[in-house]
Amino acid sequence: MNFRTYFRLGALGAAAFVLFMTATMPALGQRRSVSSRDRTELLWDLQPVRTVPVARTAGESVFAPEAVDPLAVYSNVTNFSASALKNGGAATDPASATNIITKLLVDDTRFMNTVGSPPYAVNGFRFSVYNGGAAPITARARVRFYQPNATNTGPGTIIAPVTFNPIAFPTGVTVFSAAGGGAATFTIPGTQNVWIGITFDDSDGAGGNTGATVADLNNLGVGFFNPPDRGSSLDRAFLTTTNGGFNSDNPPGALFDTPAIVDNFGYEILVASTPTAGGVTLSGRVTVPDGRGITNAVLTLTDPEGVSRTALTDRRGRFNFDDVPSGRTYVITVSARRYVFDQPSQVITVNDNATDLSFTASSLGH
Repeated sequence: MNFRTYFRLGALGAAAFVLFMTATMPALGQRRSVSSRDRTELLWDLQPVRTVPVARTAGESVFAPEAVDPLAVYSNVTNFSASALKNGGAATDPASATNIITKLLVDDTRFMNTVGSPPYAVNGFRFSVYNGGAAPITARARVRFYQPNATNTGPGTIIAPVTFNPIAFPTGVTVFSAAGGGAATFTIPGTQNVWIGITFDDSDGAGGNTGATVADLNNLGVGFFNPPDRGSSLDRAFLTTTNGGFNSDNPPGALFDTPAIVDNFGYEILVASTPTAGGVTLSGRVTVPDGRGITNAVLTLTDPEGVSRTALTDRRGRFNFDDVPSGRTYVITVSARRYVFDQPSQVITVNDNATDLSFTASSLGH
């Protein structure tokens, strides 16, 4: 018999209480992994954002309001439900006899197409961690992203396994900000439904361990948040049958629904903005102070990645850039033989056509 530990954080000034719930795993929900090939684990940076204690004093806010990131396709980190759930099941890591690891706790999410469209280039996310112990616990969090293509509607093909260096998790529920860069970023394929899970271990990432015990790791879990500010999530979650890192397809386990609580965990997923190619025009004139155009002035348009293209003015000083991707910030610079410009560069954020750009030469050069 397996036990999940569910916590509701009481009213202001009240201590937390514990409700033990029996979670029997349906036979149909159990399955063996169909893939033993692990994906390369991505190491990301981790920073705490905000913590709420288990027991609160009168007048203390449940959770400080957090702004929804404009690049979030899913955001559920503002409406803290004053409840938490422990992963449980900590035991020897099947992949490393010298380490301990918990079960994997997974939530379903549905992205909102507010920034670009699938595939999504993920370059950051936020997530909650619950520490139900009496003191900070130093451990390692490992977050997994899965496609929703499993036979029992749970997590299926793994998209990306993300890990972090060990950190001291404060008591209570903390929202953490995670960021990757370069080769550490990953792409979610053409789907808006994504399962996101977390497990905890005592590895220090260098062949040793942090000193966290089985009891310590069994005190770690997630915070409940509801409703999502952006996107949606069904009132269900998934817990693996056994402990492990599960950075391969189809983790074995079953769906569950916690009574009297909406099973939505604290996650926010950030993606790189997707420019809209084509259809946007930048144009204007290059002139002398009396309004006459300068012929054959060179305009250089440089995007955020440093990629440039050029255009020449006609005999009336007019220039034009077609098919400029919108939603980005550019630097446009002018140069012309025999002329000097006091302001030869402009920074412009492109959201629509801009047809009135202008550069005026201040004097003749030498």
